[in-house]
Amino acid sequence: MILNDKIIIVTGGSGLIGREIISDINRKKGVAINADIKVESNLQSGTIHIDITNDSSVQAGIDNVLSEYGRIDG
Repeated sequence: MILNDKIIIVTGGSGLIGREIISDINRKKGVAINADIKVESNLQSGTIHIDITNDSSVQAGIDNVLSEYGRIDG
């Protein structure tokens, strides 16, 4: 399967499974965004700081991705 620039957010992308998912998305030509509490927000490098236990943090992260890419595909 080719993902052809699909914008895909991976929560917990810094963990063992998350890193493998991000690698797989990138191999398939998608745009993987690591949404994790352990990273700084830098959408150009594919990271966004999100605390999934905080609704406003999640909403701010979604808003940032939508502002940068105009959509979220997965």
